[in-house]
Amino acid sequence: MFIEDLTHKLKFSSPFKQREHGDVKYLVFHHTGTSSRASVESIHMAHLDRGWSGIGYHYCISRDGTVYKVRPVLSVPACVKGYNRASVCVAWIGDYEKNKLPEEMAEAGLELARVLLARFPKAEVTWHAKLNDTVCPGKHGIDVVKWIIREVMGSG
Repeated sequence: MFIEDLTHKLKFSSPFKQREHGDVKYLVFHHTGTSSRASVESIHMAHLDRGWSGIGYHYCISRDGTVYKVRPVLSVPACVKGYNRASVCVAWIGDYEKNKLPEEMAEAGLELARVLLARFPKAEVTWHAKLNDTVCPGKHGIDVVKWIIREVMGSG
């Protein structure tokens, strides 16, 4: 799987807080709640405007299935209140409460989940709304995460 690494192109406002490999307990899927045509750079700027150090996720997936690494995986993200230290966060670019995910995005999410679970085999695949009071990643996103869970657990 090809992952386009943007971690050195994005400018963060402060150094990353680091964690240990064993701290990772969750692989959390999100949607950005933006247009599906939003760029990683525009999402990064929006997160900076919120007072964060920059984009809060580790990976973003665009509508054509391109996977972008946007922060180092062992950096503590800003994406799941109360669970950041324990989470690797993947965001589908777009709003999937009303819109269905393109198949390319769903497939890229599955492939990325497999890659990340190879690195963090004890991590639980889940979604943002399961851990916090939110609709993220939207009802259609949740359906895709449930499919990913079935696929990686070998019952899909």
